[in-house]
Amino acid sequence: MTMKPNAASRTAGVETDVLGSFTQLTAGDHTRVAFVSDLHLSTLGYGTSRALHRTEERLKQVVASLNEDQLDAVVFNGDLVQNGTRAEYDAFDRIVADLDPPLFAVPGNHDLIDRGDGSTSQLTLPEFERRYTPTPFPYRVRIGGVDLIGLNSNASTRAALTDSYSGRVSPSTLDWLEGAISEVESPIVSVHHTLETVRERYRNEQEHLPLEDGSCPAFENDDELISVLGGESDPLVVTGHLHVPTIVRSVDITEFTLPPLGPYPCGYTVLDIGSQGTVASFHSACTYARQAEALALGHGSDRTLLAAARMSNLPLATDDPDSVPDG
Repeated sequence: MTMKPNAASRTAGVETDVLGSFTQLTAGDHTRVAFVSDLHLSTLGYGTSRALHRTEERLKQVVASLNEDQLDAVVFNGDLVQNGTRAEYDAFDRIVADLDPPLFAVPGNHDLIDRGDGSTSQLTLPEFERRYTPTPFPYRVRIGGVDLIGLNSNASTRAALTDSYSGRVSPSTLDWLEGAISEVESPIVSVHHTLETVRERYRNEQEHLPLEDGSCPAFENDDELISVLGGESDPLVVTGHLHVPTIVRSVDITEFTLPPLGPYPCGYTVLDIGSQGTVASFHSACTYARQAEALALGHGSDRTLLAAARMSNLPLATDDPDSVPDG
């Protein structure tokens, strides 16, 4: 059966497809939150599977589309930029200055990085927090009828940038999260790095591709994070990083890895949350020609091939194929 998209999630001039549905995430007050992941904005780059020369164009189109929708908030789920420089962030900020809904973000592995060249042009964690978060990490904010929990999985600290792309959450974050997660009924947990539940599926699918194996940077202590999250709250954990849209359910959590904005399929996700559950819909951020260009640029990438396969077989997963959240 094909999921019926909520009419409210259709935006004029924007192609949408239903990615999945989640009955555990509910809201008494109808709530709509957009998630944007893995833009990799670059002011100087060209090409690669991330279509770096199109990233500013993509962001401008997304801001225009988001402003036409009725949204309670927009969450950037990491890898806002490609190289973590202030110049890239300044370009990002100039474009999102026109965004109407409130903006929240978590950092990805590209956002806060010591490039090993002694440069002082890299954005720091305190600067990221001042620009994009309501409080220093970790944070919890009420959006409509749901709670958003924002976690930093970038290994940088407030004192120093990391030189690693691997993910890690701090012990103090885990301690804070254990208390926070017990106080909310339907949390959305936003964290950039993918958990082992999705990485395992990625590795299994790689074996069937006629390409040299790619890789996905590790999340060093995601087992500790899963242990904290896997209580009675049954959270929806929204990740990015992999560039392959995926929904994997385990005993304790549901992980939803978002489609990327920069690489194929070049779009963002809207969560339409009501009293009966949530519908996640994909919104394209570019023309078919631009999407085809991104697909061609990524033809040698296992992640692009897997993303194309996923997007041609939607929905990714559903709890109730006929449900539409009540307002």
